[in-house]
Amino acid sequence: MYYRRFLSRILLLLICIWGGESNVYAQDIPNLPAREGSIPCIYLETEDVIRDKKTYVDGTARFLDPDGWYSDQSETVVPMKIRFRGKLSLKAPEKSYRIRLEKETPVFGMPSDRNWALIANYFDKSLLRNKLAMKISEIAGMAWTPKCRTCDIYLNGEYMGCYDLFQHKAVSPEKVNIVPVKKEEAPDEGSYYLGIEATDPDFRTPVFQIPIIFSNPSFHQLSEAHRTYVRARFLEMERALKENPASGLYRKYLDLPSFARLFIIQELSKNIDGVVRKSDFLVLTPGRPMTIYHVWDFDLAFGNVNYMPIKYMPASLGHRGDDPEGFFIKDVSESGLGNGLMQYLFRDPAFVAEVKKAWEEMFPGLQKLTDWLREEAAVYDEPYRRDFQRWASSRFRNRYEPAPHATSYDAARDRLISFYERRLAWMDEAVRSL
Repeated sequence: MYYRRFLSRILLLLICIWGGESNVYAQDIPNLPAREGSIPCIYLETEDVIRDKKTYVDGTARFLDPDGWYSDQSETVVPMKIRFRGKLSLKAPEKSYRIRLEKETPVFGMPSDRNWALIANYFDKSLLRNKLAMKISEIAGMAWTPKCRTCDIYLNGEYMGCYDLFQHKAVSPEKVNIVPVKKEEAPDEGSYYLGIEATDPDFRTPVFQIPIIFSNPSFHQLSEAHRTYVRARFLEMERALKENPASGLYRKYLDLPSFARLFIIQELSKNIDGVVRKSDFLVLTPGRPMTIYHVWDFDLAFGNVNYMPIKYMPASLGHRGDDPEGFFIKDVSESGLGNGLMQYLFRDPAFVAEVKKAWEEMFPGLQKLTDWLREEAAVYDEPYRRDFQRWASSRFRNRYEPAPHATSYDAARDRLISFYERRLAWMDEAVRSL
């Protein structure tokens, strides 16, 4: 372990000395700690068995960072409640969890909070895809990029694996910084935090059938007048876009820069759920265009999905999730017919220009992420391999992974890096040629 880390540090030093513009670590992570010794751990003790994603179980969370990887707080013990989280991840033997601490607590150098998400990344053998997507989100300049820390997890004394502890999605000054509308207020007096989520949506938009959930306020915290107001805003935007995209009349309802950057994030990752159907979050504020605020959930992205042609027939016939070439988000909609929001946006020259502008700004940062991936894999090499072995017997049968299945951590890591390098090269030429 220490020999590999020593070599990775020597390589990093050489990059910093001779890398010039490639000195990504010195520029983007100026306070990167040495990260030698033991990876931080979370020990979770519960008073009962965790059974589902609805019922919280009481317990205690013990956060340990003895070697100061993330902060100078070596140990924090807090009463908590815990339950399962996620949708597809519920089918995995390595579960993800939602934790609610008794009080707001700073954890591993992240801002104080009560609510946290423990992401298992079971379907991503590299364990790097969600973190890679968050780096791209930072480069894109999204309004908020959730912070995360990688750590080993023990549940009632049993080693569960190497997880990412993410900030929970929520309205707060440090996260989604809005003032939500109150039920007693008029519909146009406050903001709405909305999720694009195909599973159990509160409604689908009238024209493009985009699945929407009310995140804050929730569906039940709003009056029918508020719900009608939100639906009407979508209807006005969608009608204007579909009737005449090039006229630009829809632009007073929809923020072009944030949707252009959303397109780049989802297209570069070739995210199976990125066709404006899942895990995108937007803010609707009266008098302002709707803005994509942040993104989430990229384990079945970056070449890690094998059912793309089946999911989105007929428009996606010929598309493969592990093929680094070819537009997917630009061509395929939630319905699979290629007549959704993104397809109409690309009929507006102003949106195409916004995409090309955003790509030009983001590309230098995106080029650095290949080195970042290698360094991140080196830093967490031992815990990543330990996680791989912990779940090897079941993970080898991962039905979502393109064949041939990776049978070692090295193969899983290298597959991701190779896909990202090739996808970035193809996207650079394709976007500039739009």
